[in-house]
Amino acid sequence: MNAANILTWSAFAFSLLGAAIAIFCYMPGALKTLKTNDTRGISEWMFGLTCFGCFIWVIYSILMLASFGASGGVNSENWSGFVGGFATLISNLGLGSFGGVILYKKIKNLMASKKEGLTEDQWYKKHYENQN
Repeated sequence: MNAANILTWSAFAFSLLGAAIAIFCYMPGALKTLKTNDTRGISEWMFGLTCFGCFIWVIYSILMLASFGASGGVNSENWSGFVGGFATLISNLGLGSFGGVILYKKIKNLMASKKEGLTEDQWYKKHYENQN
């Protein structure tokens, strides 16, 4: 194995590690939101834009990876681009999924509170805080 291959495999390993860390950063918040249903401190705009950004990155990644197939596949000259496209796809699928769960719960809570004519804080206190 030559130095270029070692560097490419190292880059691949670090890109997957970075993707895994980025995904796991969202996991505790998503699990807590699912468990408690508390979305009062969450901005729907921030999570909406995050999910939209992840969606754009997923499209970019798919197009990047598809371009390798259209150009004859992955070879020693374009391997690093493939690595970057794959890591971008994995990380943004994970981030978008966990962010989407949180955004879904936030919108669901906002709609339920609006339906009852309450603020989200009042709605949460009425439906969840009295049960604990």
